[in-house]
Amino acid sequence: MDCDEVFNYWEPLHFLHFGWGKQTWEYAPQYALRSYGYLELHRVLIMLMSFVGISTRIQVFYAVRLALGVGCAFCEAVFVRAVARHVDRRVSNYTLLGLAGMAGMFHSGAALLPSSFAMCWAMLGSAAAMSAPGTRRRVGCAVWAFAVAVVWGWPYSAVVALPFVVEEIVERREFLINSMAMGVGAVAVTAGLAAAIDSWYYGSGVLAGWNQIAYNVLGRGGDSTLYGTEPWYFYVKNGLLNANIVIILAIACLPLWTTSWLALRLAGRRGDTDHRRLLFRVLPFYVALGVFSLQPHKEERFLSIVYPHMCFNAAVSLSLLRPLYSWPRLGYLVLCVAGIVGALRMAALVQYYGAPTHAFQQLPSHMSERVVCMGSDWYRFPSSFWLPHNYRLQFIKSSFDGHLPGDFTPPWISGSTRASTAMRRDDFNSMNRWEPTHAVSSNMTTEAKDLVENQRVIQVNSNSTIEHACDTLIKHDIQSVPLYDQETQTYVGMFDLHDLATYILLKRSDHGAAESDSDSSAVQLQAAAARSSTSGLARDAVMMGKRDSVSLLSDMSHMNPFYSVLPETTLAQVVAVFARGTHRVAVMDGNQIRGILSQTRVIRYFFEHCAESITPSESRLLDTPLRQLGLVTNDVVKVRPNSPVIQALALLERWRISSLAIVDEEDRIAGNLSVADVKYLAKQRRLTSGTCMELVQAARFVQGMRDGRDRAAVFSVRPEATLRYALTKLIATGAHRVWVTEPRHAEERVRSGSISIGADPTPPMPMRRASVSSTSSQTVPIAPQHYAGSFNDKVCGVVSLTDILRLLIDTAPNQPTLNPELNYASMD
Repeated sequence: MDCDEVFNYWEPLHFLHFGWGKQTWEYAPQYALRSYGYLELHRVLIMLMSFVGISTRIQVFYAVRLALGVGCAFCEAVFVRAVARHVDRRVSNYTLLGLAGMAGMFHSGAALLPSSFAMCWAMLGSAAAMSAPGTRRRVGCAVWAFAVAVVWGWPYSAVVALPFVVEEIVERREFLINSMAMGVGAVAVTAGLAAAIDSWYYGSGVLAGWNQIAYNVLGRGGDSTLYGTEPWYFYVKNGLLNANIVIILAIACLPLWTTSWLALRLAGRRGDTDHRRLLFRVLPFYVALGVFSLQPHKEERFLSIVYPHMCFNAAVSLSLLRPLYSWPRLGYLVLCVAGIVGALRMAALVQYYGAPTHAFQQLPSHMSERVVCMGSDWYRFPSSFWLPHNYRLQFIKSSFDGHLPGDFTPPWISGSTRASTAMRRDDFNSMNRWEPTHAVSSNMTTEAKDLVENQRVIQVNSNSTIEHACDTLIKHDIQSVPLYDQETQTYVGMFDLHDLATYILLKRSDHGAAESDSDSSAVQLQAAAARSSTSGLARDAVMMGKRDSVSLLSDMSHMNPFYSVLPETTLAQVVAVFARGTHRVAVMDGNQIRGILSQTRVIRYFFEHCAESITPSESRLLDTPLRQLGLVTNDVVKVRPNSPVIQALALLERWRISSLAIVDEEDRIAGNLSVADVKYLAKQRRLTSGTCMELVQAARFVQGMRDGRDRAAVFSVRPEATLRYALTKLIATGAHRVWVTEPRHAEERVRSGSISIGADPTPPMPMRRASVSSTSSQTVPIAPQHYAGSFNDKVCGVVSLTDILRLLIDTAPNQPTLNPELNYASMD
């Protein structure tokens, strides 16, 4: 019934236990609105169930439902018993009848929702608070129960505890400090434990409950009204549907109590103390109803935390009305009628809202992989617990234009469950905007504008300094930036890190080549790169000492020029551009850049949304080991950790590649020097005279200080790994290439083609083999452990995004060809 329950709780729980599931934006680390602590409670329950043979997904689903229902029934029993002991037995009986026949309790009692969890613990807290003030046990039990409800369940359930707090202040002022200390201690302990679990999963200090309050109440990071608003009477109307007569009696409770209290006072009768205490017992329902009715965004489950109090208030109303009717069973009759109407509502929910579960039960079981697609009815998905083995869910584009859930990165790709939950991705937003990568496309006719929608374009003034441009690259963690000329109001080029590397080489060859005379090979490489990569005008400007503005560097390397396409350019045409070696294109709308489309973005889109377009031959290719595809060639450009940076830059520019493998004396991979590290040379010029490993360590340190994440990992796979596994590794890590490594004791390959500092200064150009786009990560089988590389392996190959895109074009002969006059434009 509740898509929030499915996608925010059942799906993450399925991911934690089974390794795959849908992910909503609330679980993205940059937002972190949902608590993994709450999910961990149920994951432990599932693990305990496995000892008694409950293992299949559908068994786990019903076992969890049953456990939730039994737990709720226990809390109801405690609540009803407390009413009988401390209020009145007739009121207790009425409350029990109201709970048993209420359709709202039928739904919320077994729901995997923090609000339902908070409802159960709030019942326990309210049960403790039913006793008269003055007992330490009353305060201790109530405080701890409410603390668990607020911190581990739903933070807004604190409204249920407000009357109890007020009562403590009014009735027990002399013990107020002790009560407050107990409350602070309970919140501190529960919040500390919750924060520890959330922080571990999200990879940084997080308390999800506070993030929820900051988002919904303080308006930080988004606007909850984006998901719909309702009028103030929404909960009254909803209560009539789920509680019928009960909510009418519950609302009438306070007026009836006031009338009764005035009658007692006028008659001068005793018992007004107990009557005053009764006020604090009936107030939680009114406080919650008032607070949530004032909120513009309303959902049915928000009021579930006071469903038991609604029944209690209705019972009190019937008890207060008792003197007005002579038949003693009339109250029971009223509640029985309410229960019958409630039972009809429960039957209607099962009969008329159970179609999704019935439909998914009819899916045939297959050993091969299958994808189930849903359109505008995506919110009716009953969770991955209902999917047969090897089935995965995907969404298709429909009339719905909001933000659909994405997918957790499978642990066998990211390396661990924690790595998946802590992985920051750019395909989530808190503004309920359409994210095209979360829906599959049946072909490659998706337009470029759809993949850069609402993208914030970073650009630099063409007369800015090189240092300022590099600061921009570092701040926004990008590798290139368009240059904008304010005078002509046009884009004059693209500042790319290869341009910066060429510039540094040119400056060094002009001013300091003599310092490297001891290494003639490096000097030749350096000088050759500078001569071959730089235009005459730019080289003359540098040597004449002209001002080092960033416009001087535009397209200096001739590797990644400013290339633009029109918004209606199809994805197939963009891929054709990328297959030629271009790493990114600007999507232009008139004279303005609408967004920058990169290789990574396109590959991720294919990876997640073009599974149905993979042909049988492509599928066979995806499952072919890298060694059979010829990717284990030993034609890899390598440097030593202590090799000078300037010589590594010369290799990057000479072979027109974007990354070097850092290997030790035994060819074991020790690091990865990427062209992305070059931007740090402009910030710390001393690194230009340093070693490769010093540059890499400095870059990773700056990146770690910026976002708190460990960037030192080197991603590698074994030759036995399939192309599908290598591609999923690339997508999950966000890298541009993955190294192929093999154990050192493996048969030695011919190494005459390997390039290392100190070797032949003019070695042959490394062979770059092509690979292919992968299907959705949800269809990737669990990979054998020997697919992953080891730190003791030696590097023997590489798989890059450009290779993948080249083969994608080669294996798609029916895709439309580029029409330069109609579909795209370029600027060299």
